[in-house]
Amino acid sequence: MDSSTTDYKVLLKKAFIDPIRTVTVIDDEYPTMTSLLNLNSPLQPSSSIERLKSIINMCHNEHMWSVDVFDGKSPNLSGGTSIPSHLNHSDLIILDYHLDGDDSASGGSRACQIIKELDTNTHYNLIIVHTKGSSTGDIRNVFQEILLSLLYIADENELSIPQEMKDKIDDWSFENGDGYRWINEDFSALSLLKYFSAPASVEALAIKNEKHFFNRYKEEISKIARDSEVEKNDLIKWKLNSVFEKIKVARDTSSRADISWNWDENSNFISTSKVFITVVRKEKNLSNERLYESLNTALEMFNAPPMHLIMAKMRHELDERGIEQAIKITENRFAQAGWLYNLLQNSEDPFSHDKAIDLHWEQLARASRKNLRDFSQEIVLATKNKFPTNNRDAVSHFFSDCMLEADKDKVLGHLNAFSCSMGITNNHLTTGTIFRFNEEFWVCLTPACDLVPGQKNTWVERIGQNHLVFKAVKLFEITLSNANKSAFVNENIYLIFEGDILTLSFKKDAKSNPIWDTFYVENHGKFEDENNLAISCIREKTNDDIKSLTIEKFDAKGIAELRYEYALNLLHKFGTSLSRVGLDFVGSKSIW
Repeated sequence: MDSSTTDYKVLLKKAFIDPIRTVTVIDDEYPTMTSLLNLNSPLQPSSSIERLKSIINMCHNEHMWSVDVFDGKSPNLSGGTSIPSHLNHSDLIILDYHLDGDDSASGGSRACQIIKELDTNTHYNLIIVHTKGSSTGDIRNVFQEILLSLLYIADENELSIPQEMKDKIDDWSFENGDGYRWINEDFSALSLLKYFSAPASVEALAIKNEKHFFNRYKEEISKIARDSEVEKNDLIKWKLNSVFEKIKVARDTSSRADISWNWDENSNFISTSKVFITVVRKEKNLSNERLYESLNTALEMFNAPPMHLIMAKMRHELDERGIEQAIKITENRFAQAGWLYNLLQNSEDPFSHDKAIDLHWEQLARASRKNLRDFSQEIVLATKNKFPTNNRDAVSHFFSDCMLEADKDKVLGHLNAFSCSMGITNNHLTTGTIFRFNEEFWVCLTPACDLVPGQKNTWVERIGQNHLVFKAVKLFEITLSNANKSAFVNENIYLIFEGDILTLSFKKDAKSNPIWDTFYVENHGKFEDENNLAISCIREKTNDDIKSLTIEKFDAKGIAELRYEYALNLLHKFGTSLSRVGLDFVGSKSIW
């Protein structure tokens, strides 16, 4: 293996920069192809022409990227309901911050609107915001304005204080605050926002911690609290609110979880799940590689964790290898003929469409598996090279907020849930569907081939056309700690439920056996809105001391699915006699 792969910086470049194919430049100072063809268009300053030529040279000659140029006016980028679709699918966007000129009253509002819309699309965009800076020449303000256009923080719980308390502190500080530096200090918005936009090593109100942004004022804060007869925590909340109100940060019921950022004088970045942004100052003598190097440095500062690299590489591999594998699939004409006929015959069954899509996805995935495996090995090698003596140090480098001893069970829980289950993906009940009714949890363990809507008709004479019969096993809640201790006995299920880890077991206690039941589901098990199901089961009922069996109906809700392999494993363990071979085969009577 090449020694360069032991450098994590090289892998960041492979994951994020090497996949770039298309670049869009948006700048009101640059001529577009349309303006060049229009003889009446005003000429741009020579310095702008030279800067654009340098960018085009970098794209074409150094990196073989295609490049397009817009002036921010045509097509209309005025911040309407949408931006042109070709911008959504550009790998790298070089965006001028002041699209209406440096002295425009609108400032960077149009550029921020473009970034916000790119942050909602389905294509991952790298964005270099190219600017001369604010009126003072400081790009820090530009960076902060972009951050505030994307960020929101919790408005309740952490920072809320009663209005009467706020008024009391306001009045006291107005009369007595001149002698206290902490009250009059103009704290950096970036330093305070850092805590509320990313995991932190300290709590917002724990000022005794040396890492706290108010730690150096702890004695003064305590004195103010005594003199003003106000709780210390309310004082801290009051100060934080005053800073956030001044910079007009957006407020919501919770903080945005998918955003991270960093700033220093040499580099900066803002990262969300959809965009990666770095702000770069325009220079008169711009070298071909200046923008490229700035993006590379920002990615190194971002220091994306390994899973982020793998996902970025997977997106790239699908683009690179997808057509090759697609050709192999379409060359098999006999399979295509059978597939099309079967799909037409079962066109009303969404499961048939899902199965066809799953098979094609699997073929595409196999085409990239070796390259992804090699890349994964490179990541491990680079990480171990950086932290040669201790794997825990390597993990802590990326996830310091998850490394407390008290968090160990939570880490294991999330890892096991990731391996074991996922959200509802099918449009009907299937093997491994976990559903809930009457505060009880159950998992369906009937073979999937018996759950395809409309396919199995052996029960029609007894339960009618609209119902489907299936078997399920009851699940019992257990603590996360106990689930982790018995994780290898093949009796526990981990899933994400209502935003937290839920651990379930097939047994109520060590001595009990699994509880089976037979259910009847309406509409052949197809989910209604929000994954709802109408199910019935037979229950014993006592009336006037006479016991009898009766059918009870329940409103159930699908909450998760076991991953396919895990569902089959449990089906084999608990229902071997119910298993059937040939889950996805098509019988001879089903083809012309």
